[in-house]
Amino acid sequence: MPYSVETASELPELFRKAEQASWTYRELVQEIVCFELRKREEKSIQKRLKWAKFPYHKTLTEFNLSD
Repeated sequence: MPYSVETASELPELFRKAEQASWTYRELVQEIVCFELRKREEKSIQKRLKWAKFPYHKTLTEFNLSD
């Protein structure tokens, strides 16, 4: 699985956290993979919102549901 630029730029920070918390190699790899999956999901959502061509972005918290 090739990693994104965001993941590559985050590696030094993840290595620092791993060293401070004494993570095992397995924990470090798990954090790297989870970070990559979160970034891919974020990009996927942004791409879908762009393709949908909504006039503006509105989250559920911005809707007035009391009416």
